[in-house]
Amino acid sequence: MRPELKNPSKSPPFSGIFYDYTTLGRKNMNSIALIVRHKAKPGMRENMRATWEAYVKPNAQSNPEHLACYFCYDSDNSDGITAFQIFTSAQAKEEFLKSEWYPDYLTEVSKFISEPPQITTAEIMWNKNEKGA
Repeated sequence: MRPELKNPSKSPPFSGIFYDYTTLGRKNMNSIALIVRHKAKPGMRENMRATWEAYVKPNAQSNPEHLACYFCYDSDNSDGITAFQIFTSAQAKEEFLKSEWYPDYLTEVSKFISEPPQITTAEIMWNKNEKGA
């Protein structure tokens, strides 16, 4: 069952087809997702993981602005890695990426990847853990 639009006169295009996400459950929706896809050189995925665990993992764990952080091996690509992170805001993401240790991390990672990463930033519009969502 589709919910009624809260502000039909201010609805975005397609509001007759899709939900009006501009007014539904937006309490903590300034959060930003950062998705980074790497292709490791053959046989170097474990080296990439060790580098990520040495640099990103401890800094993400100690950063209160880092809501979630995942390091994943792609299921269908033995050289593929996807890192998925959620920050409280775009500013928090930028501050994390400008940390003192980050250039060293990039230098180390570059030894193990076969091409530049694919990077996507996305504004989170909904998540199932949001109270009242």
